[in-house]
Amino acid sequence: MIEKDHQVYLCYGRRSNRYLLSGYGFTLPINKYNALTFRVWLDFSGKAKEGTAGRSEEDNDDGDNRISKVLKLKKEKLKDDLLAYIRMSLVQRNEKETGQKVRENILISTPVDVEFEMLTLGCAIHLFESLMTNRFKNVSVEADRR
Repeated sequence: MIEKDHQVYLCYGRRSNRYLLSGYGFTLPINKYNALTFRVWLDFSGKAKEGTAGRSEEDNDDGDNRISKVLKLKKEKLKDDLLAYIRMSLVQRNEKETGQKVRENILISTPVDVEFEMLTLGCAIHLFESLMTNRFKNVSVEADRR
């Protein structure tokens, strides 16, 4: 029993605004659990396909040569898994186009070459821009409020 004039606390847990909105009908203006979630594919078959981000399980016709991973990106945090995915994609694309191995000092998991890392970050920015334009058609807040 809660006594009169006593404060009641309710904890919803570590939930994103998406979860809170769909489950409880509200969002928090500042929510550290918000994240942009998307699936990326890694192709180890040597025949990398264009536009593999966002493909479904049914599209996996290469058997054990392709794996997918769900990435969650949080505001103002850089995700190492995403950069490793982009490095892997760039290495695969280069090897496919040129038929040559990428320089031996390029690592998938760790940045070692400044120019290659600048290319990796540029691809990450392009990926974010594509995700935002494809996933969120109404860019303006005014349009969403209607």
